[in-house]
Amino acid sequence: MTPKTQIEKQLIALSATLSPINPEVFVWAQKNIFLKWGVLSRSKFYCLQCTHVWKPSCPSSCAKFTACPTCKGRLKMMPYNQVHFKETEYYAVVQRCAGFQVVRMAIAYKRMKKNFTPTYPP
Repeated sequence: MTPKTQIEKQLIALSATLSPINPEVFVWAQKNIFLKWGVLSRSKFYCLQCTHVWKPSCPSSCAKFTACPTCKGRLKMMPYNQVHFKETEYYAVVQRCAGFQVVRMAIAYKRMKKNFTPTYPP
């Protein structure tokens, strides 16, 4: 963007002074913005959050959501069976800089696989 007005020139000068996003925000995002997922495969439930595997008490208990007995998380059940799962979420960080409100958009990824803890690549 080529700054043309006085405010645009001021914003370009202020954008160079913005501090980077605090790493604690990324840790918060990894814990809070993603859903916890579960998979029903070969008549067993797989928790993709804590890697717990268990047999359901009754075969008709596979609803849209179920609870993991280990991590006590509310798991959303995947409607399909596969090995690798990926989730992408966007979040915003709101800050103030010299009287202006700055909204910084960021993206977070979560890769999941049965029997492995999830990873959060940068």
